[in-house]
Amino acid sequence: MVATHRGLLAYFGDDYPELWDIDTSVPVAMVMEESRWYPVHGGRDAMELWATTTSASFSYVGLGPEQRAFAVTMFHDMHCLRFIRAIVDGRYDETSQEHIQHCLNYFRQSILCSPNLTLEPANVLDRDFEIERVGATHVCKDWSILYAASEANLDSFVDTWNLSAYA
Repeated sequence: MVATHRGLLAYFGDDYPELWDIDTSVPVAMVMEESRWYPVHGGRDAMELWATTTSASFSYVGLGPEQRAFAVTMFHDMHCLRFIRAIVDGRYDETSQEHIQHCLNYFRQSILCSPNLTLEPANVLDRDFEIERVGATHVCKDWSILYAASEANLDSFVDTWNLSAYA
């Protein structure tokens, strides 16, 4: 049984919804294409480009009457992707070994949880990605809605948790 406070979710212990209640039901098309916008190498410039994939709240939202902190899976995925990029770029130490294990397993589970069934031509071995840059069009949830909702949530979250001290 879910505990409630005045008939509402209390967001204590296990008393919280499974999903963030953000409407992403309107699909958007995303053409898969090779891009130079997110390079693996490139020093500070590459790191700054990849930093644009984080949310305003660094993956977290505050929900419920006490603004309980939750990580949003899509933002957690993006964090892991940025981390793996940094390792491929040469940042690899003892702490990174455990973190990359976590991220790779997290990706594996995320992919299995939401399998994308879009069919793509199987020309990987003979395709020249410098010339043939455009791939299949995928139907996706509108991720920009999550970024906007995260930004809108940030003020109350920062105030409740006094996160401005960390900014």
